[in-house]
Amino acid sequence: MSARGRAAVPAAFGGRVALGVALVGTAALSSALMARDPASAQEATPGAAPRDGSGAPVEDEIVVLGRIGTLRHDLEIAEDAMFERFNQIVGDPRLEIHCRIESKIDSHITQRVCASNSWREENANIAQTLLGEVRGETGAPPQLYNAEQLLMQQRLRDAMRRLATEDPQLHDAILRVGKAQDALAEQTGAPAVHSVSRELEAGEAGLPFNAKRAFEGRVGQEPWYLDLTQRTFTLGAITGEIRALRVKCDQGNKRIDYKPDVDWTLPGAWRDCALRVDAKPGTTFVLYEFE
Repeated sequence: MSARGRAAVPAAFGGRVALGVALVGTAALSSALMARDPASAQEATPGAAPRDGSGAPVEDEIVVLGRIGTLRHDLEIAEDAMFERFNQIVGDPRLEIHCRIESKIDSHITQRVCASNSWREENANIAQTLLGEVRGETGAPPQLYNAEQLLMQQRLRDAMRRLATEDPQLHDAILRVGKAQDALAEQTGAPAVHSVSRELEAGEAGLPFNAKRAFEGRVGQEPWYLDLTQRTFTLGAITGEIRALRVKCDQGNKRIDYKPDVDWTLPGAWRDCALRVDAKPGTTFVLYEFE
């Protein structure tokens, strides 16, 4: 690789993660789940020009709305399959994720909300505590339940990433969610929520620059993650804006200021490291790992 410098990482960031779509917990997962749009119920028949009550063709925008409704439905089906597989193998009922149609606060508009059992339980505890405070009752502060909620979210995040690397069925289900999310984002013009990656296969001459591994990455609204297997890595073929890199190892966490055309080498004592790429949504790049 031309003009490659070399920079040692002084000390490193956070989280084991699956290849493919990086899902970071129910809070982030829920952001990918959209409220049910009443317009989606009035879908146009694909390939047919919709008509109003007089039989005259109506504007093309209605066809687009129908397409968006179909894509949202496809996304829900993909998410249901992903959560079903995760629930089958997670081994902890508190981390199981279930989706429900709920009304927004102070509104009759419904939305699809996917959350873990523990998240809903602690939400109920927080609501009960706040109600008790209004009544003048004494008890555990709501911050206690909120802290437990965040702790369980971290466990959910770790479990999702770990199982996605271990279970091919969950891994494939996550990828299908990513593709469905991308299709919806393309129609709505919104950036994709989830980040995705694809490992490059070595050709007869091996990978470019004699790399040991290489991954194409695209950043969504959430950061991009990868478990590192080599001590040295670099980013190339960047389109967009890389904001920062973070490395998490057993020995600690470290933010790395991104610089183009630079290799970063982890200290030899660091083990079990994961890389996080923070970038502008839509940014693409190739990550190379070297011995």
